[in-house]
Amino acid sequence: PICDENYYGYLLRLSETNATPNINWILFYILGKSFKDGHLHNLQKNSKLSEGISRLAIKPLQQIIALTDCPKDFFDFIRIERPKFCPECFKERAYHRKIWDLCLITTCSIHQVELVDHCDICGVTLNWFRKNTA
Repeated sequence: PICDENYYGYLLRLSETNATPNINWILFYILGKSFKDGHLHNLQKNSKLSEGISRLAIKPLQQIIALTDCPKDFFDFIRIERPKFCPECFKERAYHRKIWDLCLITTCSIHQVELVDHCDICGVTLNWFRKNTA
């Protein structure tokens, strides 16, 4: 995991690395059930999932738990179901930053461009169940 990486973004990269069609395969492998977009909000606090990701990724559990670090007051302002990203940041390094999950953040503080929540090519709204990170 990257220090400012989003939990579900890490799952997406892990899914891509393991050549699974999407994160639902990992969720099913670890938790024994599938999920739909919009039902992810409390998963990042699921200790069984974090332990399973730790084993699958061969990373210390503390690194996985650190992905969920967020001040309690921020949870009301987090938008999990509809990921957004900075296209310029993604060109530099393709991973989802935690800061992008905050509803109040609409522009990249580094590149001063609007965060994107859809595919520029086909117009489809992004979700965590897509095939790859980019």
